[in-house]
Amino acid sequence: MKLMDMLERNATDIVVTGENNGEESLVVHLYSKDVAVGLARDWLAIPDIKELIELGSSLPGGEKLRRVIELASREVREKGSRSITIPGTSISMSIHVDRYCRVELRAWRRDENEALRLIEELRKAGLHPSIYVERGYYVISIMHTKIRDSPLKEPVCQKLSKWLNEASDERRKERITKAIQNLKCLDQ
Repeated sequence: MKLMDMLERNATDIVVTGENNGEESLVVHLYSKDVAVGLARDWLAIPDIKELIELGSSLPGGEKLRRVIELASREVREKGSRSITIPGTSISMSIHVDRYCRVELRAWRRDENEALRLIEELRKAGLHPSIYVERGYYVISIMHTKIRDSPLKEPVCQKLSKWLNEASDERRKERITKAIQNLKCLDQ
């Protein structure tokens, strides 16, 4: 897959750089999409590189350079915009809405002991977390029904309402609205 195609993918992005003993080589770095956008912005912040990219993008075959400019202009979600802090703890968990519009809170940990510590801390706070392994990580999860019947309902509903107000895509708005209904946020 080509470099710019990788930079624009939602999952992981790859930047190719490097030199090894005078010979060009490939060094692969994995970046999240917001880091790829930041990298493109950093390139365009350097006047000489910006001029080269702009000149190259105007040439035939300059599609990749036009895509760097496009990538730099994309909006990036702020860090933590998809998570809440669990009341009574210092744990931050991401909000995930699945394809059935059910809400799940998740915290990912690579270390098993850290994952078990989080489970205990959540249990002490009166919550009922579960744990499973996904892609080499321990995922601490609080499922939809556990959220609906706990003090987590209010902060999750507030976050979902915020997402609904910020959403521009109709399909995303529908999913968030359905998740709000499924969580019974309007019954508070």
